[in-house]
Amino acid sequence: MPVRRRPPRARPRHPRDGFLRIEEQEGLDPNGSFVGTLFDGADRFRYREGDLPDLVDETAVEVVVPHYWVQERMPIRSIDPERREIVSSLRSIFALRDDAANDFARYYLDNVGEAFGQVAGEWYLDAGAEGGSVIRYAPRDGEDVATLEVRMPVLDVFVRATGTPEKPVRGIRFEGVRFLEADFDEVPAAVPPFGVREDPMLPADGRFAADVQAASTVPAAVQFTYARSCAIIGGAVERVGGYGVSFGDGCRGNLVSGVRFDDLGAGAIRSGGSVDASSEAFNSANEVSDCEITRGGRVYPSCVAVLFQHGSHNVIAHNRISDFFYTGISVGWMWDYLDSPSQGNRIEGNHVFDLGQGLLNDMGGVYLLGIAPGTVVLGNHIHDVQCANYGGWGIYLDEGSSYVVIEGNVVHDVSSQAYHHHYGREVTIRNNVWAYGGHGQVSITRPESHVSFTFERNIVVGDGSPGFMGTEGDRDVRNYTILSDLNLFWDGRPVTGRCAPRTA
Repeated sequence: MPVRRRPPRARPRHPRDGFLRIEEQEGLDPNGSFVGTLFDGADRFRYREGDLPDLVDETAVEVVVPHYWVQERMPIRSIDPERREIVSSLRSIFALRDDAANDFARYYLDNVGEAFGQVAGEWYLDAGAEGGSVIRYAPRDGEDVATLEVRMPVLDVFVRATGTPEKPVRGIRFEGVRFLEADFDEVPAAVPPFGVREDPMLPADGRFAADVQAASTVPAAVQFTYARSCAIIGGAVERVGGYGVSFGDGCRGNLVSGVRFDDLGAGAIRSGGSVDASSEAFNSANEVSDCEITRGGRVYPSCVAVLFQHGSHNVIAHNRISDFFYTGISVGWMWDYLDSPSQGNRIEGNHVFDLGQGLLNDMGGVYLLGIAPGTVVLGNHIHDVQCANYGGWGIYLDEGSSYVVIEGNVVHDVSSQAYHHHYGREVTIRNNVWAYGGHGQVSITRPESHVSFTFERNIVVGDGSPGFMGTEGDRDVRNYTILSDLNLFWDGRPVTGRCAPRTA
């Protein structure tokens, strides 16, 4: 077993606990449609009177904004105290609103020198110190500077196994190797997402304060590109600043098995590859199995523990995934009913729990995106998924997810619904247990004329919450098209009123 060390020390923040609330983003109405304003980001906002302390070095401070399904990190460029305006060197990728809550976003300040020393065990990067940048540390009881062990990464990447389409790397195998402590110098540039409007205020270098989803541009400490039949067996990847392992373009038939991933800046494994299934850069037949994946998202909380974007015939099986702030397993990367190459993937026998923790929204223990014929979600155990204000789901089929089989899963104790179906066609849901969703057990967002899903032989257990529910509002429930048969519905709350059982 690896030696467990104390978790990384935090930087001083303001406020010490909880969040501040943005007073205004110019031109943004938080009561309007949050979908319509989604990409109306900004590099500045007004703060509320009395919220900010006097900052000696404001440019050393970052504004951290958790909202929607991302966390924006916006370094302060300047503060105008008369206008109560903060200006950042990065533009937020999303509007600075608190998603569906009809309010402006929460935020806190990170690396605040004025708060340093209030809590033992914190460190502060003093970039304005005489003679150059200085790291200051407030020791805990019993710690002696003379004997204190300070560990800082000096490598960004442990391994780059890089082939070409003509000459892929083959047969590289790491067995029982522990990769420990790596980080990169610069925050990766989040690429502009689809839907961002042309705007002269957009940063010239295209950098944003967050990725559009899943921290998908964050690099990994062990990297494979055009790799075939390579393997990481046993051992560990721990204390890294981004993802643990990445499969870049053209990775096929690779294996990660029995590896412990712990204390991660982002997730454990990220697989990308081309959207074109006929391309040499397309990824397929990779496997992640029997891994222990815990304590992730410590720098990028919007990461996914196991993220497979484009790719087919991959296997994610028998992993134990816990203690993340967003989604556990995500497969597919094509929105709506556009053609998707993410087919024939298998997500089986994983134990996924302790996700979200009330920080972000719109997440699932298992998340699928796009048309995915042949994809199976089988025999997973998912529980304890907690969102901030919407979308803490167990299994979540997002836009266009279709032709998927969801079978034999046990999902319980989530903050929204155990199963959520945004929209898609002809999904088969059978022989599952859906229990104790905070707002119901099974939900569907978009009414469509075709069969959205077939629901049969499931056990649905509630505690005073609906078995099925659609979207609140003026949508006609008669337009939802599902097939439901041979299911058992049970509610543990005593029945009262007109529906009370007869007594002899």
